[in-house]
Amino acid sequence: LRYMHRDKLEPDFIRLYRMDYVTSPAVRDNLHAVLDEDVEWERMIHAKEKVKGILGQLHQLAQRDAQMGADEESIRVLREELNVAQNRLDESMKDDERIRGEISELEKGDDEDDDVDDELFGDDEDEEEKAKVGAFATIHDAPCPIHK
Repeated sequence: LRYMHRDKLEPDFIRLYRMDYVTSPAVRDNLHAVLDEDVEWERMIHAKEKVKGILGQLHQLAQRDAQMGADEESIRVLREELNVAQNRLDESMKDDERIRGEISELEKGDDEDDDVDDELFGDDEDEEEKAKVGAFATIHDAPCPIHK
């Protein structure tokens, strides 16, 4: 095989002219069969490498599919959490609207109560009272002559 591959000698040339290199008559008579089997051996080695490559690619695809399955599970869990959070937000918005309505009703009620109080007890917001309060505040805001 070395003479055929490295030296590029043909089987007939080896059988006729290189008897001193290949001394076995059985090998010399079957050089064509040896060459055919060598070609078959190389073909099998090449096929084996192709199968290894294909199996490696299949393994990578299987790993990606497994990761995608894990990713799909994560996406499913995140969607469930999103739905729960959306429901909580909707409930909070309803509570907010309800509370704002109650506050506005209370403010309306306060305005009506003030009108009723003014009718019963008089208007508390007289100009006279405001002036008294303003004068009182001015007196208290002035510095004390004793503690200067």
